[in-house]
Amino acid sequence: MKLFAARVEADAEDIAFLYRKLGYATVSEGLDLVQSVYRGHPIDAKVQFLLEEIVDSLHDDSDGTAHGGGSA
Repeated sequence: MKLFAARVEADAEDIAFLYRKLGYATVSEGLDLVQSVYRGHPIDAKVQFLLEEIVDSLHDDSDGTAHGGGSA
């Protein structure tokens, strides 16, 4: 349900947590899950965009590059 709703403010942290817990590492894993649960319902483009951001941040976290310290 979090993936299908894809509310940035409300769901992004939960989705990232669930991605780590499930061992997901790609956007397609999340999209496949949404499609399998919500058959026949169109998936908003925002779902893919949010997943791309989350997957990128998870990859950054795993290689040590997303820990603050950068300039804004």
